[in-house]
Amino acid sequence: MKKLFFVWILLFLCGTVAAREKFSFVFLADLHLFGTEKIDSAFVPLVDYVNDLDPDFVLTGGDHVYTCKNASIEASGELYDRWEEQYGKFDAPVFQMIGNHDKVGVLAESGADPSDPLWGDRMYERRIGPRYYSFMFGGWKFIVLDRFRVDVPTRNYYPETDPEQLAWLEAELARTAPEVPLVLASHVPLISPVAMFVAGEPALSEDAARILELCRGHNLRLVLQAHFHVFMDLFSQGVRYVSGPPALPLPGLRQEDQGIVRITVDDGQIGVEWQQEYFREQPACRKRPD
Repeated sequence: MKKLFFVWILLFLCGTVAAREKFSFVFLADLHLFGTEKIDSAFVPLVDYVNDLDPDFVLTGGDHVYTCKNASIEASGELYDRWEEQYGKFDAPVFQMIGNHDKVGVLAESGADPSDPLWGDRMYERRIGPRYYSFMFGGWKFIVLDRFRVDVPTRNYYPETDPEQLAWLEAELARTAPEVPLVLASHVPLISPVAMFVAGEPALSEDAARILELCRGHNLRLVLQAHFHVFMDLFSQGVRYVSGPPALPLPGLRQEDQGIVRITVDDGQIGVEWQQEYFREQPACRKRPD
C-alpha cells in the first residue's frame, strides 16, 4: 500500500497542480474497522456508496482500525493486513491520516516493546506512508498532520504536535505562495466540536493556536478534523472547520450522528454535504452553503 500511496502522490503532483474550477472528495472519519461485526458488515455498502459518488479522491480522518494502541505488534500487523485489503476497494485514490487507534502498542498493557522497529508510529510509516505530508489537487494544497505525540516514558499519547513536525509545517508554508488555497487535515481537532455543547471544554488548545498562527498570512480555507465522533460545520474568519462524523455504526453512536462528508470545490467556493443515504432507506443529506 505504501508504494501505491506514493504513486498516487506522484500522479497528483504531476497532473493536478494547475487550478481546476470544480472537484470533489469524500472525507471518511473514524471508521474503527474490525471493532465489531456490525461495523465490518457496514463497510461494504459504504464503499459502494462512495464509489457511486465518483469523487476525485478519498481522504480518511484517522482511526482506520480498532485498535492497535493496546495491541501487540503481531496483532497490530494482522489489523494492518486487513486494513490494506479493505481500503483497496475504493475506486478513487485514498489519502490517509494517522489516528490514535492506528498507533501500535503504545499503551503498556499491549506488552509491546518500544524498541521494536514497528512500535508506535513506525508500522504506519513503514506500511501506509508518512505521518504528515502535503499534496496538491486542483490548485489547492492539502496538508495532513499527525497531532498525537507518542511519549515513550509514560507509554501514552498526547494531543500535541511534535517539534519536528511543526518545523516541517513552517517550512512547507514558507515555500507555499500566499494566494494558494490551503486545506489542513488533522485527526485531533483544531477547533473542538465538543466545546459547542459541553460547558468548560476548551475550543482551542495552545497547540492548535500555534498551528493557526503559522497559517496567518496564507489562504487557509478549510480545516478537516475527526476524533470526537460528531459532525460540525463551523465558519469563522474566512475558514471552514468541518469535523467528520463516524462513517460506520460505532458502539454507543446515535444513528443520526453517523455519516460521511462530501466536499465540493466549485469556482473557489466550498460546499459541505453530510450524507447518510448509504445506511438509511430515506435520504438524509444535510447541506449548508458557504
